[in-house]
Amino acid sequence: MYGAYYYQVKLASLRVSRKESYETINHLKKAKDGKVLPAETCDEFISRYEKLILGINKYIAYITKRLPKK
Repeated sequence: MYGAYYYQVKLASLRVSRKESYETINHLKKAKDGKVLPAETCDEFISRYEKLILGINKYIAYITKRLPKK
C-alpha cells in the first residue's frame, strides 16, 4: 500500500512541475512579444523548457508503468 501512495504523490508533483513549466513558457512568450527580453534569450529558454517538459512526460510514463497493479 505504501508504494502506491508514494507513486501517486510523485506523479502529482510531476504534473504540477509540468504545469508550471508550461506557464513559464507562456510568460517567456509574453516577454518576447513585449520586447522585455531579447528574442534569442526567450527562444533559448523556451527550447530548454520544452525539453524539460518532454523529460517530465517520459518520467511520468515510466512511473505509471511501474505502478502496482490493482
